[in-house]
Amino acid sequence: MARQNTHKTRYEVNPSGSSGARVIDIEEAQRLRRERRMIAARKKRRPEKPTEAEVAVAAETARRSWTAGKRIVYILVAVAILAMGGVSGMHILDLKAEAKEADVALQQQLEQKSKLEEELSVVSDPSYIETQARERLRMIKDGETLYVFDEPEEDNSQ
Repeated sequence: MARQNTHKTRYEVNPSGSSGARVIDIEEAQRLRRERRMIAARKKRRPEKPTEAEVAVAAETARRSWTAGKRIVYILVAVAILAMGGVSGMHILDLKAEAKEADVALQQQLEQKSKLEEELSVVSDPSYIETQARERLRMIKDGETLYVFDEPEEDNSQ
């Protein structure tokens, strides 16, 4: 069925009550409404293909953000490695200080050992044993006479 090309018009009275009337072309209003609906439908369906420049800008932005992300990761890894190295270094310094203290203690023990070995050699001498027995234990040989004198007491109150 063919559509008739009739030009419809409508008169509208101004709601404010003024006497001026406005003429509305119904077909023109319908055409404008159809165009607006088509534009809205195109926008909803799919976006237009981006231009090469937009694609290049988006790619560059993505590359930069990826590069920035990698930099942050590298920095964090470097900081972690430095922190672990610092802690290890401090531990090494503590161990070296401990080793020095142990060396000093070893030297003191060796000196004490040598003194004790010297004393042992003197103590195991028979003449020393005899002297100590006579002086401390007041022992005598057969036929000897022991004389004991009172020793004056020393004043230790000073």
